[in-house]
Amino acid sequence: MTVTITSITTGPCSGNGTQAVTINFSVSGLPSGYLASLVGLVNGTQQGYINCGNTNCSLTLQLPATGVTSYLVGLRIISPTGCPDITKKVATGNCPCCVPTPNLSCTVSGCAPGTASVTFDLNATMPWNWPGGCTQQSIQATGFDLEISSGGVALFRRHTASLPVKSQDNAWQDLSTGVTGPITFPAVGGIFTVGVAAQLSGLTCASSMGSASFTVDPCCPQLTGLTGMLSGTDPCTVNFYATVVGSIAGANFKWTFSDGSMVTTTSAFVSHAFPSSTTTAGATVVMSVSMAGCNPEMASAMVPLSGCSCPTVSTPKPTVTGCIGPGSTASVSLATSVTPAVAGTSINWTVTVPSGTGSSGASFTKTTAGMTTTDGTGDGPWTNAGTGATGALDVTTAGAYAVSISATGPSIPASCSAPAPNGFTIPKCGSSSGGSGIQWGCVVLRWLVAFFFIVAGFAWILYFCAGPILAAGQYTSWIPPVLLIVAIAATVAAVALLVIWLLLPFCTGKPCRWALLLWWQISIGFGTTALYLIQCCTWTLVVGLISLTIGIAVLIWWWVACKRTACQAAVELAPVLAAVIALIGYVNLVAPLCLNGIVGLVVGFISAGLTIALAICAASGTGPSGN
Repeated sequence: MTVTITSITTGPCSGNGTQAVTINFSVSGLPSGYLASLVGLVNGTQQGYINCGNTNCSLTLQLPATGVTSYLVGLRIISPTGCPDITKKVATGNCPCCVPTPNLSCTVSGCAPGTASVTFDLNATMPWNWPGGCTQQSIQATGFDLEISSGGVALFRRHTASLPVKSQDNAWQDLSTGVTGPITFPAVGGIFTVGVAAQLSGLTCASSMGSASFTVDPCCPQLTGLTGMLSGTDPCTVNFYATVVGSIAGANFKWTFSDGSMVTTTSAFVSHAFPSSTTTAGATVVMSVSMAGCNPEMASAMVPLSGCSCPTVSTPKPTVTGCIGPGSTASVSLATSVTPAVAGTSINWTVTVPSGTGSSGASFTKTTAGMTTTDGTGDGPWTNAGTGATGALDVTTAGAYAVSISATGPSIPASCSAPAPNGFTIPKCGSSSGGSGIQWGCVVLRWLVAFFFIVAGFAWILYFCAGPILAAGQYTSWIPPVLLIVAIAATVAAVALLVIWLLLPFCTGKPCRWALLLWWQISIGFGTTALYLIQCCTWTLVVGLISLTIGIAVLIWWWVACKRTACQAAVELAPVLAAVIALIGYVNLVAPLCLNGIVGLVVGFISAGLTIALAICAASGTGPSGN
């Protein structure tokens, strides 16, 4: 007898990680009516069986094919005996292992421990999860092994021929006792996992296993912990979260905080602001429910507070410049401080204007990142709290104003108190002292500052000009030392009076651009007196003209910048000419030969004109430009 393999063909993948291989062969030389018995060989292992006479036959084998692999396949002749094996090498393809895993659903009803019941079944929409690259096919499951665990500990186990099954079935083995019966879930309920292993007919290349989680609520909700966290918006505010297993419907939470305050909520969350300077925030919560048999439960938590302290915010300090009158305006700047400095601080300003303004006693608000602001809009607009309009602060009316502030920021507790408000007055130009008008004591003090600076400048120039001449005379040698003493004393007096004027608390309402005002008053007064001495020292002509030129230029600058009237400028010239006239008399006493008559004549005419102008301005009610 002769057996010849004519060909070997590979077929499709089976879905079980195998591939069909068909051996085609022919048999000849058998006696008539006899059959040869043959089995297939896969790497020496028998598979399949066929009887074949003197004809062409084929035998199909299943080869594992989860990867490209070579096998030695062939035929073994069982009858007649004594024939050698016939083998050939064949390569298989890469066939996927298409074993699906069960997609389990868990339906929970009731609560633990009394009425809790769980139904385990394959998901109605998608009962099986198929591997990628596999075609879904009909599945025949012959059995399921289920195991329920919690926290990684196996609790119950059973086998069933089919799904669904229920936790109340009398077929679950309690793994802690070995007793078989229904499942009784613990009174605290919990989160459980059910694992399932399915036995599938014809699919053996991999295990078919899946799992699902389910939660059984306790009939009495369980308070398992309390957590406190900083709110993130206020360093003294803590958010407390109670962790509860089960439904909190109908539950009350009574919170007691370490600062002695208490509150009751129906929510398992509460936010509480502790007083500033608190270093440790604590809370205790007692949860109670109305359901019979459920006892109150308690939990506590402590949270350290490192930034729960209030900085010192100073009372807002207003500085008023100018006054309200014909052609005159006023302005105000506001300042405060925060100690120690706190990053991210914002200052909230509120200014109340007097009745009778265009805003009729409204409040204006602004928030800045800096510690200072003005009535302008350079750092942001003011908002009229009554109308919502934005723009500059309305300071167009003389009268009493008030400013209040608060400091806010992510590192400043909301419970921090604000400093006391501070009032300020915008004066009316030319009004009498007291109330909201001009403080004449402050005005006279300012004029004395200008007067003594002019006297000091003139004393120094007289000392350097006439001093050498007078020192050479027999009867005038004593005068230069006196001039030096006068120059030093006048300089010290001028500086001292300036400091006093700036720091006196009741001398508010400083003139608009007061530094420019003093500058031009002193420059014009000094320049005029310097021109008087050109008879003795011609160089004083240059000094006087330069000083006069600077003074007139600064006067124009101040006049335009502060929008002053001619009357207001004339009023401020009065102390200048008073100083000049007084100094002429002084020079006529100590050095009469140095006086220039032409300069005296010019000053006389100007004095006469100024006197007439002041009389006219007084009739119109014009006063100084400010205190």
